[in-house]
Amino acid sequence: MSAIFVVLILLIVVILVLSAWLNNASQREVQTQVTLSPQRAADVANTAFNTFTWKDVGGPGDINKRRRTMNDSGPVISIDVADLPSGGSNITVWMSAWTKKGPTIQGSDIVMRQRSKIIKRLEAEV
Repeated sequence: MSAIFVVLILLIVVILVLSAWLNNASQREVQTQVTLSPQRAADVANTAFNTFTWKDVGGPGDINKRRRTMNDSGPVISIDVADLPSGGSNITVWMSAWTKKGPTIQGSDIVMRQRSKIIKRLEAEV
């Protein structure tokens, strides 16, 4: 067996493992609690999206945004904003729809970055 063949096989295995990790990580639901009112929290979450690259769509959340693509197959990020009894809001962010190409969810890295951006903006507003 040549060294190039072994390196190629190892590279394929690494790519498949990375793909599985990205798929799993992008499908996780993330929650945070902030002292903002539900309306203000929804406004802050909405401002985290660039209107050129994300568009409003229907979905299970209070806010649902699809990543714009040529064939409209981008992932959808959904956000629920719930009122807390003690005041403030509980925000849940998750990927509610996606397209797979082979073993990989298309745009999983974009979802992870956008989800992190939303949470950071909400927590910075406090």
